Amino acid sequence: MTIPQPSSPDSGLSSIGEEDLSRHIQQLASNAFEGRFPGSPGETRTTDYLVEQFKSLGLSPGNPAGSYLQKVPLIGFTAASPLHLFLSTGAKELSLCSGQEFVAWSKRAVESTSLHDSELVFAGYGVVAPEYDWDDYKDVDVKDKTLIVLVKDPPVPDPDDPSKLDEKTFNGRAMTYFGRWTYKLEEAARKGARACFIIHETVPAG
Repeated sequence: MTIPQPSSPDSGLSSIGEEDLSRHIQQLASNAFEGRFPGSPGETRTTDYLVEQFKSLGLSPGNPAGSYLQKVPLIGFTAASPLHLFLSTGAKELSLCSGQEFVAWSKRAVESTSLHDSELVFAGYGVVAPEYDWDDYKDVDVKDKTLIVLVKDPPVPDPDDPSKLDEKTFNGRAMTYFGRWTYKLEEAARKGARACFIIHETVPAG
């Protein structure tokens, strides 16, 4: 049996042109594809379009039953409405309204989840960055507690001009991964927290 040898990629690369790329991008980004959200009609139109292009290029399907598509299991998460959040200290209690004063969700693959009698801990910006000698969790016990952290990166003043941010620390005004929600939630989980709320402010978040 003779095993076919792969051809040089040069011919394929040279066949890619700006006009073709622009045409595909405009088509996939058009309103007809409705954002291409998984499980939506827009996703079906997208996969149909891609399969059509594969066939036109002469590509053979590589998945079972001669399919160009691979099945991938997905899980959807929906926050029940209305959600209730109660904060209390001693005899005082604060009730927050979902959708107006807070937004909450869980990505645990369970039927439902809830949070009861969890101690609140403020952890600054929720950042651990040894390269910048920064650790908001230093000497703070957050295991099994609910964290409150600030959005974006820690603002570190420029030592030469305190009116500006230090460009060498967290890239100054630019947002690094440490400033993103995903990082803060992941770091909270690594520290063993039960939940994490991020205080949103429009200017820092932008």
